[in-house]
Amino acid sequence: MDLLRAAFLYRDPLPRLLYAFKYAGRPEIGRTLADWTAAAFLRAQGFADADALVPVPLHARRQRHRGFNQALVLAQGLSRASRLPVLEALARTRATLPQWRFGREDRLHRLEGAFSPRTGVTVRGRSLILVDDVATTGGTLEACAHALRRAGARTVKAFVLARG
Repeated sequence: MDLLRAAFLYRDPLPRLLYAFKYAGRPEIGRTLADWTAAAFLRAQGFADADALVPVPLHARRQRHRGFNQALVLAQGLSRASRLPVLEALARTRATLPQWRFGREDRLHRLEGAFSPRTGVTVRGRSLILVDDVATTGGTLEACAHALRRAGARTVKAFVLARG
């Protein structure tokens, strides 16, 4: 990954808000979080060359259970503010346990092969920005960036709501 920036540090009230958004049936909180993320993104340095926003995908089973992908909600907010298109360029090919449970080395090992480029979506030569809710070790973002670079992306940067 060429660059990682976050709108906020993962400190209160963000953990409580993210929990309510992702797990407690409060999807309306996502719009506020997306607006906050977008406001910070518009002030961030290093993203002027971007061609598209790429949300980190959830495994299909987890997305069905949750009803939405929080990274896609955030990416849509960034898109509204920046006018960059959202490109769902990745698929999560393998279900993994929530990564917050593990250290950096375990996360990287568990994420090997968990993401692949989506069929029919072209990333070759493009400058992409991965979007996710939280980055702790950066393992998920690195695994996504690796898949995008293998598919020919020129650069892969990341912008997240919070960094822990």
